[in-house]
Amino acid sequence: MGRSTLKAIVRTGQTLCKKVILFDNYGEADVQRLRIIFAKVDDLSHPNIMRYYCIDEDDASMHVYMEYAPCGTLSSLIRTLDNDVPLSTVRAWTRQLVEGVQFLHRNGVINRAIRGDNIFVTADSVLKIAVNFNCSHVDEHDERNCGLNGTESINSILFLAPEVINACPGRPYGPPSDIWSIGCTVVEMLTGRPPWPEYFNRDYAIDAVMTAQGLPEQMPDPCDSLLLNLLLSCFETDPARRLSAQPARASFF
Repeated sequence: MGRSTLKAIVRTGQTLCKKVILFDNYGEADVQRLRIIFAKVDDLSHPNIMRYYCIDEDDASMHVYMEYAPCGTLSSLIRTLDNDVPLSTVRAWTRQLVEGVQFLHRNGVINRAIRGDNIFVTADSVLKIAVNFNCSHVDEHDERNCGLNGTESINSILFLAPEVINACPGRPYGPPSDIWSIGCTVVEMLTGRPPWPEYFNRDYAIDAVMTAQGLPEQMPDPCDSLLLNLLLSCFETDPARRLSAQPARASFF
């Protein structure tokens, strides 16, 4: 075993999940950044944040040992429910999502990958936001905190805020980008689809996000008034005018 954060091995009977990050396209600075992110999230504990226990490395990869959520991802669960999630469940999940993001921001973490594929669900229907080690930032002024790198899927682009797509060194994004993604994820809960799902071309997907005004067209009509007000705040195109997680939680609950 190579470099490791394992301090002790204790047999508890708990089931963990292992995430493997291959170093094929990583330089030493990128690997060090992954270590810094893990060191940050390793100290975080919140009911709606995935718990990370330890990492170990060899020359080719990093293994991250994390909490196991038996119901899989939020996206897969929504599909299991035939894209028909009860409104009471959507509201409960939305509350948990906002509270988890508020906790991350309060601790200096910008997730940048808030979407159903990166949120897990426990057997008790508790949401667990995963920290995406390739995207998340613990310093919003980090020069690496910039836009697309060309490897993003169309689905992930449809959950990104305009300022993330348009970011560059010297013009980074900040915590409001996660608020936009919260809105996108609530749309997925309500409709079973990502925002602007008719775009299956990368360039068109980017254009759809960059020119978005107001709510996506596939919103249910009528829509719950509290959710609607929250979504209107999330989809404010000017990040300076977008609600932060704390006011979003207060206005919704």
